[in-house]
Amino acid sequence: MIPKPVIAIIGTTGVGKTKLSLELAARFKTEIINVDAMQMYKGFDILTNKATLEERKAAPHHLIDFVEVDSEYQVQDFEKDALFKIEGLHSQGKIPILVGGTHYYIQSLLWKASLINLKAEKYCKDEAESLLKKEKMEALLKQWEELSNKDLFEELEKVDPKMAEHWHVNDRRKVIRSLTVFHETGKPQSEWILERAKTPGEGKELRFNTIFLWLYANKAQLDTRLDTRVDRMVEQGLFEELKQFQNLSNCLPGGEGQYDRGLKQAIGFRAFDAYFCALRDELDPITVEKLKKEGLEVMKQQTRKYAKKQVGWIRNQLLPLYFNTPHFPSDTASSPTTSPLAKLYLLDATDLDAWSSQVQEKAVALVDEILKTRRGPDPTSLSSVAAEYLKPPSKLKTEPVIATWFKKLCEECSRRIDRKTKKIVDPVIVNGERAWEEHLKSKGHRSQVHFNRHKALAIIKQQPDLVNTPIDTSLPSPAGSSSSDQGITDPNQLEPSIQQASQ
Repeated sequence: MIPKPVIAIIGTTGVGKTKLSLELAARFKTEIINVDAMQMYKGFDILTNKATLEERKAAPHHLIDFVEVDSEYQVQDFEKDALFKIEGLHSQGKIPILVGGTHYYIQSLLWKASLINLKAEKYCKDEAESLLKKEKMEALLKQWEELSNKDLFEELEKVDPKMAEHWHVNDRRKVIRSLTVFHETGKPQSEWILERAKTPGEGKELRFNTIFLWLYANKAQLDTRLDTRVDRMVEQGLFEELKQFQNLSNCLPGGEGQYDRGLKQAIGFRAFDAYFCALRDELDPITVEKLKKEGLEVMKQQTRKYAKKQVGWIRNQLLPLYFNTPHFPSDTASSPTTSPLAKLYLLDATDLDAWSSQVQEKAVALVDEILKTRRGPDPTSLSSVAAEYLKPPSKLKTEPVIATWFKKLCEECSRRIDRKTKKIVDPVIVNGERAWEEHLKSKGHRSQVHFNRHKALAIIKQQPDLVNTPIDTSLPSPAGSSSSDQGITDPNQLEPSIQQASQ
């Protein structure tokens, strides 16, 4: 039996995924399944950038605007619901179009056994034990909610030190996920990952014949578009939705000031914390307006950073899995009829004026050819960008990343001087080999090395009190991220007194 097909449109926020999904849905007379985690919650259409009501009328959308905001919708819930929707569309002879930027959800849906099953009944003898475990987990979640990031991280170190090496201390959501896996299954998450990696084909088999369409845009142009989109969101009523959120915030999952659960993870809520506190405390209008502008800049920065993270997920998580998956042939060779196959194409959406020729027409032609012939052109042949990103690796990695994971202190970047306190900052810890390599190549690191060589040493020599505290290499960076260039001091932004002292 030939596996049934799906189309998966992936890419960063603001690149045009919704637009392409509507065009393909009209062309192939089919329907769309949303794979954006935040768009699954009811309301907040502007903040979460949902397809408009008119667009949803043009093509039926599933799994969008249906989850109550005071609840949490997890990837396991999505997998179950999406498989049900896909089965329903296939029974009607339609090709489901999956579209969204939550690539973790797409990956868990399309590849079998991508997730650890956390259903209590799987690890319990009877219904009574299952209910008891559920109550215990609810109590633990409430307990963890009260813990600081540091205390929560220490809990993980006790039960799964390998995963503690994997996550950053401030990555609260992932730390809680690893703790949940241990307490639900009785086995550390790291052991699950290593066991799965040793099982041939485990987590690497597709559920469907899958045509991936990766919409890509040059970072400089995309960043400009993202900034413009935030400005447009303000015109459409962003602050009205933010006020609505403030009224509901006490009813949403997560404690005060925590933005790592449910809808509160959406970009924008955290950025305007200070602004709404100022409104509540009735601060002077000048201060309020200043905080509002700062919030907008933070939201733009967070959006650009999220887009970069999405590209990183595709390149570092999804592509390696794809390259380990059987593909539709690019030549006249016949393809297997019983095993699910995949083909991934990168479409350059940098120039919106060329959308019709570079994105829409190519997407339609590619999908049409694969559906009819079960073959498709070489993905690297579409453009120079596609050739760069989709070149198969010379050696496929089979060992899980966690097996060789480490945290590394960057001594160069840990010698930074805070321009306000004039003190040496806490150490910069980089998570993992790939992140370390990227960090060494980053502009921020290279700038810091230059600064250390030419300016910082002169400052320290003239002001020895700057080094009154030795670097504690056991502490992770408090920056809240393992981003390679976060917090690196630009020598041109130093206080005048420090600049003079270095000359």
